[in-house]
Formats: sequence, structure tokens, C-alpha cells
Amino acid sequence: MSPEVLSLIGILLGLVILIGLAYKNWPILIVAPIAVVVVAVFSGVNPFTTLTSTYMEKFVVFAKNYFLILFFGAVFGKLMGECGAARTIAIKVSKLVRKFPGKEKPMAVISLILICAILTYGGVSSFVVVFTLVAIAKDLFQELDIPWHMYTCSVAGSGLWTMTMLPGTPSVQNQVPITYLGTTAMAAPALSMFAVAVSAVMVFGYVFWMCARCTRRGEHFEPSGTEILKVQLGEDLSSDHLPNLFLCLLPCIILFVVMNFLNQGAVVGLIAGCVSCIVIFHKKFNIVKLKSCIGAGGTNATSAVMAACAASGFGGVVATVSGYTMVLNSLASIPGPEIFQLIVAVNVAAGITGSASSGLNIAFASLTDRFLASGLNPEIIHRMACISSGGLDTLPHCSTVVNTLNVTKLTYAQGYKHYGVMTVIIPLITVVICGVFVGIGVFT
Repeated sequence: MSPEVLSLIGILLGLVILIGLAYKNWPILIVAPIAVVVVAVFSGVNPFTTLTSTYMEKFVVFAKNYFLILFFGAVFGKLMGECGAARTIAIKVSKLVRKFPGKEKPMAVISLILICAILTYGGVSSFVVVFTLVAIAKDLFQELDIPWHMYTCSVAGSGLWTMTMLPGTPSVQNQVPITYLGTTAMAAPALSMFAVAVSAVMVFGYVFWMCARCTRRGEHFEPSGTEILKVQLGEDLSSDHLPNLFLCLLPCIILFVVMNFLNQGAVVGLIAGCVSCIVIFHKKFNIVKLKSCIGAGGTNATSAVMAACAASGFGGVVATVSGYTMVLNSLASIPGPEIFQLIVAVNVAAGITGSASSGLNIAFASLTDRFLASGLNPEIIHRMACISSGGLDTLPHCSTVVNTLNVTKLTYAQGYKHYGVMTVIIPLITVVICGVFVGIGVFT
């Protein structure tokens, strides 16, 4: 057996260990180094050197790139909870969904998906949006007695539509193909909206089916919501003392404007959101409460970033071993029509690295000339590659998955089943359907 094949076996075994132990509720900070050692041993490299150099280097790089975003995102979410803004939004949404008698629960989950989509389409990172959304969802789900594990259905808004499908989305994934193809963020708008429509049917159908199933089983907000109840996300205000809805939305609007119209980064946008929230609701914040919010934000961000760093470190190690190189070299020999070669290549690269953007960069670096030479419209290549990247990227070792489950206090067994359906199964089905329509010439 060649060293490359043995290394590939190590990668696959490491993934199995990482996913299996995570499902058994082992901490990712313990599981990731174990998986790294397995990959290193099978790849014939020193496991101790790998842990102290490659793994820790990738660990630190992720912390450097994301800690401030996660910190100010956590503070923003805490401030929105403490001033009553999150609860106000939750109550207004609950009143709206009650206009659908007998369908309140699925409509509440769908409303959360749409809120998530609006925020992330406006430029709020999927890493950040969970801190704001969880405060809204906790009150909403508790009031309507929706099982808390249904929260992870909300990732359809960020990990499906605004990450890869919607034209003009500001996501990193929608920017990567521009570098290689010279397209724009609005590439293939008709195909984009077709993909959204196809996936929306599956998303909404799944939500209705799952809510009905939970009701038949007699499921309630707890026990999956037991741990989140222990987290004080905001002041428990009565409906009579809630602030004005527009004022509650204003910090989010300011964050959106700063990021998208003033072209500032996520950190600046989040700081603007935090400051505006404090100014607007200054009567609700004294020095003690502000210190508490900032302290809680730091604690939440540290926990989230450490878990995500561990997952990122594992992906970084995988990218350095010979089995990974063998996989990359084999991408050029994928059989079949070019459009399905594209789907497979992007998914394989994204699945191994646990990153959609990495999968896109790897596939385009290897195969751009081949795809362009095939005669496919660059805009179609752009959009199909984007949609493809949102498939296997969110296997359980993905750092975004780790972050979401960490913040929501859900175990893998509780929360990943919906996450997997929304961001793995549905995107894969959608991209295959899109590929068929492209193949028969509907989209050119």
C-alpha cells in the first residue's frame, strides 16, 4: 500500500473519530488533537511535531482572524438581550405566527430562518448572527413550546441561501469565483433564484414535517432546551415593559448600513451596533450591567473561538499530508459531464477541509482552465461552484457547526440532524437538480 493511500485512510479514520466522538458529546478541544494524531501516524509524520507546529499554527491563525468578530458579536447579542430588544422581536414574531392557527410552530421556525437570511444577506457573518438570533429564538421557542433542537433549522437562512445561492450575496463564497472567472457577485441570477426556489420547497417541507413529528411525539422546549435556559441572555421583561420595535431593530439596521453602505468590516460594523444599542437604550445600562455584558461576551467568544480553532486546526493538518495531495491530484480525472465534475470536485475539497471557501479555492486553482475550455458560461460555472461548496463543507468538523452548537448549548446528537439536512442534504439535492437543468440547456 502506497504512503499516499495510507495517508488517505488516516484522513478518513481521523474524520470518523472526530465525528463519532463529537456525537458522543466529547469536547472538540479533546477530540481534534486525537484525530490529528491519527492522521499524522498514518501519514508517516511525527505526531508531536504536527500537534505543536502545524495544528497550533492553524489554531492561532483562526483565533487571530475571528476572535474580535466573535467577541463583539457576542457582546452585541448580549446587549440586545439585556435591553429587551431581542424579546420584543421574539414577541412580535410570535404574535405574527399566531395568525396561522395550528401552524404556529412551523411558521415560527420559518420566521427564524428568514430573519437569519435577512441579517446574513445584509452582511452579518454566519459566525456572528447566532449570538443575536439565539436570544430571539430562546424567547420565541419557549413561549410557543417548540423543541429547542429545532433552532438549528435556522441555518438554512445563512448556510444555504445567503452563503451560496442568492445573487449579490456578500459572502466569501460568492467572492472566490470572481478572482478566477472575472464574473460578478450577481452571476447567473436566474439559476440562483431557481436554486433558492427548489431548496425553499425542501426547507419549508422539512420544517412542517419535523414540527408535526415533534408534536406527535409529545416533545417540548425541554429537554433539549434545558442547558440554554441556564444561560441568561437578557432581562426577563414583561410584555407591558418592552421597548418600541423600531428602536429594537435600529442597532441591526446601523450594523447593516456600516458594513454595506460605508464598506467597513465586520468588527467596525459590530462595534457600531454595540455603541448604538447602548446609546438608544442608555437608561437600561449602568456601569455594572455594561461590565456584565462585556464580560459575558468575552466568555462566550472565548468558548466559541477555542472550539472553532480546534476544528480549524484539524483541517489545517489534513491539508499538509500526502493523502490530501493525492485527492487534489485526482480531481482532474473525475469522469462524466463537466458540470458534474465541477459539483464533485468542489464538494470533495470542501468536505475534507470542512470549509466551503477552501473547497472553492482548491477546485478553481486546479480546474479553472478545464472548465472554461469546456464551453460552459463562466457565470454558470460561478453559480454552480458556489452552490456546490455549500454541500459537504458542513460535516460535523466544520468550525461554523462547532460554533453554532457551542453557543446554543446543543449536543451534536440534538442539533446536528437538522443542521445536516439543511446544509448538506438539501444543498446536494439542489445542486444536482440545477446540474440537470444546466445540462439540458435550460440555463446557459
